[in-house]
Parts: sequence; C-alpha cells; structure tokens
Amino acid sequence: MGCYERTAPLPAGARVLRRGESGYPPMLVDPRLNVDPLWAIGVDLADLGPSVGIVGTRRATPYGLDVSGRLARDLASAGICVVSGLALGIDAAAHEGALRAGGLTVAVLGSGVDVPYPMDNARLYRRIVETGAILAEVPPGADPRKEHFPSRNRIIAGLSHALVFVQGRAGRSGAFGTAMRAHELDRDVMVVPGDVRATMSSGPHAILKEGWGHPCTSAQDVLDMLGETLNWDKPREEARAIPPTLPEPQRRVLAALEEGPGSMDLLASVTGLDPRELVLALADLELAGFVRRVPDGRYARPSDPRSLTHP
Repeated sequence: MGCYERTAPLPAGARVLRRGESGYPPMLVDPRLNVDPLWAIGVDLADLGPSVGIVGTRRATPYGLDVSGRLARDLASAGICVVSGLALGIDAAAHEGALRAGGLTVAVLGSGVDVPYPMDNARLYRRIVETGAILAEVPPGADPRKEHFPSRNRIIAGLSHALVFVQGRAGRSGAFGTAMRAHELDRDVMVVPGDVRATMSSGPHAILKEGWGHPCTSAQDVLDMLGETLNWDKPREEARAIPPTLPEPQRRVLAALEEGPGSMDLLASVTGLDPRELVLALADLELAGFVRRVPDGRYARPSDPRSLTHP
C-alpha cells in the first residue's frame, strides 16, 4: 500500500510516521514491507523492545481463548510487547491478557486509527490507547474494508520478532496468511497444537507438518526462541517486577507481598486499602497470575518459596 495521503487535520492524539523519521518502528524498516506512511495513536514506537504477535481465528474455542490470554499475560509480564489485530476471538484475548498483566500491547487495524473495529471491541480499543498503541496504514477516518486486512496482517508480521498462531483454518484464513507472511519475513513462527479433530486446529497443524513452524505450549517456549534469535536473555527475576501501568491498589498489594505471603488483615493494614478495594485488587491480580491463594488462606506471589505449597 503506502499510497494514502491525507490533507485534513489529524484526529486528537493521532500522528503520522514516515520511514526514516523519528518515531517510526525499526521493525518495519524493510523494503519487503513498504509501510510508508503509518498512522499511530499511543506510546512511542521507536523502541518497542522484543515483540511477539499473537493471531488466530475470530471463532475461537474456549481452549483457544484461554491459551491466547495466558500466553499474552505471561509474555507481557516478562517485558514482551504483544502485537495483534483487535479482532474478536484470539486477537482480543491476546490484548486482554497483556493488559491484565499491566504490559504493553499494540493493535494494528484494517481501518483508520480513530475507527475502532469491530465496535464490540471499542472498550478494549480505549484501554489500549491509554497504555499501548494503535496503528494503521490507511488514513484516519478510513472505514474497515476487506482489502485492508491482508495489508494489516503484514504489519503485524513485520512488527513481531516471533509470531504465535493459536487457532485457525489452514489455507486462506487471515491468521494463516499472517503466519505465512511472518515466515517470508524470516520471523520465527510458532503454533499452538490443538485437538486433531477440530477444524480450528488445522492451520497450526498444517504448519507443523510443513516444517516451517515450531510448537508453542507455553510463554517459556517463546522466550526461549527469542533468546536464541535475538540473543535476548531477560533475567527471570525481572518477570516478578511490578509493571508500572498496574493500577495503584494492585501495585500496593504486590509491593506488600514482596515481604512474603500475607493474610487479608495483614494486607489491609500494610496497603491502607479498604476491604472492597483490597478484594477487587486481589481478584484482578489472581486472574492475571500475579498472586495465588495458598492452602492456609493467605495470598502470595506465585514463585514465592515462603508460601510452602505446591505451584
């Protein structure tokens, strides 16, 4: 593409990025991609650090949604930027997982950056704008069109150091095409194995059979792959660091638990949170995998040996 021009004022918060200029994502500086210009809303994209695309079908199964969310949560907790396309199903689960972890996520649209699509994900779009970024190759105000999405998918592939295909059909599906484009761009492609009877497992299984994708069963598989490809070795201790984008009540609870497992009474005393705030903060942290409840009723960080319980 790269042929769009815009003369009207940009929407509030939107900016145009051109190849060779400050703020343009380095991963897209590739003549095979030809992304110029690019529109963006949100954080600076000049130094995203390691980034992983997570893609899949809109018709995801509960298994696919759970795996997508968990992968994104664990990768974001380890400092990885999660890239996806804001679609229903696997994409939305990936963005949600990264946000739950207080991490960075980037959504690439097949519409203008100011046109959330689908509208069912409008609230998710607003949450991403607050702490992450929205990208589009088509100009602001552009409606979503079928012909925009293959180009959107190539940007997802281009932004990703590795791309994980969770669920989708083999052949002509958008997620399968994104995985193929990532492979053509010499990115690492990983796929989530699934039920051999399920249609939505046919895409990942076809890639495994053809030999150009690697199996992905956990975030650690992806981190290991990035370690080999990028010579990137993030200390495991850093994954326990408190993400700066977490809400203040959750940050207080995590800081308190650094001293060891704590009861509700102890956490209320240390954090100064009222009972309702504390219950909500603990529920969100437990859902995101930052804390767990141990048999004696206390709360602890998942890897804290002082909890004296099984993982």
